[in-house]
Amino acid sequence: GPTLATLRWPAPGGYPQWANKNVMVIVIIERPIAIEQIEEIAAVPGIDVLFIGLNDLSYGYGVPGQLNAPVMQAAVKRVMKAGEKYHVPVGGPGGAADIKRMIADGYRFIQGPSDLSLLQAAARDFFGGLKAAGVERKDPIPLY
Repeated sequence: GPTLATLRWPAPGGYPQWANKNVMVIVIIERPIAIEQIEEIAAVPGIDVLFIGLNDLSYGYGVPGQLNAPVMQAAVKRVMKAGEKYHVPVGGPGGAADIKRMIADGYRFIQGPSDLSLLQAAARDFFGGLKAAGVERKDPIPLY
């Protein structure tokens, strides 16, 4: 709670005041019922982002992983419309190849890859570079 937060993260003027100015309230929309009630959700004061959990939502609609299915496109359109009406930015997950399209589609908050995904990609590039340079271990080395 705020008492512990104040002790761990002291802030000028007090933690609750600082948090009210600096902490985002992000509502995750990942169930069909949330799409049905998106107007009511978007109208709640204090929401900073309507974040569409696309994969989870696709399962809820019975179209697992089919993010471009007509039911998914309709759902995204409803969220975008509610976000625009209530002046709440809409967000979602996206990779580098998706960003330009997502911005054009109206997304204003985009979740990039996880730190683990970024670390894996960097490691793959690093070890791929070693292999391309001819540095490759042929025999396994015992751990101890």
